[in-house]
Amino acid sequence: MRRGLICILFLFLLAIVVPSLTPAIPGMGTTSWADEKDDQLKKKLKDHRDRLLGSLKDVPGGQWYGKASACEVWKAMDKSQRYVFLTHTDLLGQRSLLYNYPYYFYPYQSCDDGECTESSCAWVDDMGYCRYSSGWDCYYANRCGIDRGAPTDYTMAIEHVNRMLWVAGSCPWPTTWQDGGNCVNDSGGYTGRQNCGGEDNNRIYYEADDSLMGMFRNRDYGLPMWDKSQDLAGPHKGFTNTSETLHGRRSNFMATGQTHFFAWDSDPNKWVEGRTLWSRFCNERSVGAACNGSAYAPSWAARMIEQDLDYTSPWRESSPVCHYSMGQGFQQYNTVWTNQVTGNDAAYDYDPCAGPQPQIGAVVDGVTYSSTIYPTTTITIFGSGFSAGGNMIHLQRSGYADVWLFNGDGHYFWDYNGTQINASLDGRAAAGTWTLTVRNASGAVSGPYTLTIQDNAAASNNAYYCYSSTYSYYGFQNWLCNAAYNPTYCYTQTWQWTPCPSANTVSQAVCGNGICEAGESGSTCGQDCCDQYTNCWTTKQNQGVYYCRNMYYYDTQTGYASWHGWQWVTQNETTQMCNDWWEAWEGSYYQTQYQCGGSTGKCHSITGGYY
Repeated sequence: MRRGLICILFLFLLAIVVPSLTPAIPGMGTTSWADEKDDQLKKKLKDHRDRLLGSLKDVPGGQWYGKASACEVWKAMDKSQRYVFLTHTDLLGQRSLLYNYPYYFYPYQSCDDGECTESSCAWVDDMGYCRYSSGWDCYYANRCGIDRGAPTDYTMAIEHVNRMLWVAGSCPWPTTWQDGGNCVNDSGGYTGRQNCGGEDNNRIYYEADDSLMGMFRNRDYGLPMWDKSQDLAGPHKGFTNTSETLHGRRSNFMATGQTHFFAWDSDPNKWVEGRTLWSRFCNERSVGAACNGSAYAPSWAARMIEQDLDYTSPWRESSPVCHYSMGQGFQQYNTVWTNQVTGNDAAYDYDPCAGPQPQIGAVVDGVTYSSTIYPTTTITIFGSGFSAGGNMIHLQRSGYADVWLFNGDGHYFWDYNGTQINASLDGRAAAGTWTLTVRNASGAVSGPYTLTIQDNAAASNNAYYCYSSTYSYYGFQNWLCNAAYNPTYCYTQTWQWTPCPSANTVSQAVCGNGICEAGESGSTCGQDCCDQYTNCWTTKQNQGVYYCRNMYYYDTQTGYASWHGWQWVTQNETTQMCNDWWEAWEGSYYQTQYQCGGSTGKCHSITGGYY
């Protein structure tokens, strides 16, 4: 039995209980089957399918690199690739629970009326004597049986997949599979027949997080549907370990899942016969998107997993579109796996292009929460139907070039809770009336929202980089070129000195109106101003909702950890910055931290919660 760490993040100097994604005691996990119906599990599977499908657009050298959304990736996939993606994500989702089920021991012949448990059991040995030991000793003596109880934690393996790297169909890229089994090129010319088997077809490659990787390497500690592989061929080229699904074996190998991975973190750079295992993988396998052109592997390669499904034995063909004893492979998979672990089918009705349409409720200044927006403002969009990552903001105006705001555009952008998006304009949209829309990760676009951007002194005097002693922690920033922040030193975009916006351009400061006006700061009006002087207990306009924090956390989309600046945040928002083990990794680059009112703190792991 393994005992994981459940944690509490005390970002508000308050106890906020957060569910842990680290290994947990069976029966004490974060998801209760009694509380989560089949349709809710399907919804969670869809969310992670959207996330992983969208991650393919960010894999350099990949077939879908540069696509705008998960929807666009889906449109560019052929039918065989789509069914590879659907069957394997269902296997990682509804069929592969992360945590072990509870065990129940029963002696074949008991000598005590007490309960036989994992730690204590009374049983009769071969000589007829009464023995007292653990349930496991009784089991290994072949005098006890084991029943596996119903799942008590429905955390799925797919929740611990960081990103998808490659989805290989039944035709080699860049050819496309067509109904009837032909492979064609971009011009529609025939290039050959489909591949029902082969080492590089009909499989996925993905990067697991440390929790999932640890489960595959130490199968006794989790992943109860997976066990040691019985494939005599062993791990596939380049890898050093392999695993196989138990249910696939019991079903005469008609839909057996297999994974291939590195047994140790050091294995990718292990030298074998004059080259590293990573070099062998990159030179003998057709997964160019995963390779970096070096004999040495990138750090994430140790967590790379190859996964395929075998529909026949002993030939182990793996195509979801080839025909087998129970129909095409995807049909055979659904027949074999439906009602395993959950009562759901494989959800082949998945459509990432049919997601809910985003709805924009309001657009305000992200610092002051005022409806007055300037070209240098960091805006906050409130609404619904946003994705938890992967949204894009589109600004359009007649006579002006379109402006796109998104994570990775080189400017501040945050969009992780599905109902709020923060983005810095940084002078990219001139004063005037714009039409704003939001496109979520599924490609669904909101209705138009009319956004009026006001002119200010910063625009008229060309101030682009500004420093304010009130907000000295930020140094020179574009958004500080606003008279409301009382800038003291200003430069143009080419770093030529220029006068700063005058405080006379704004009305006299009124503490309590929710706007941090000139002359105000966190020390003089903490309910309006969020900066290093704002008291930890003070909330915006004293409403008890928004707290002033400077958060340090790892951004999974950019791949960097950094301080994100002083801003008003809710307890729920900071909770999302500390709900995985690596965010509580003491002393690491990834550990979540916070600052407020002269105090600092970190996300720590203890038995029982975060603090």
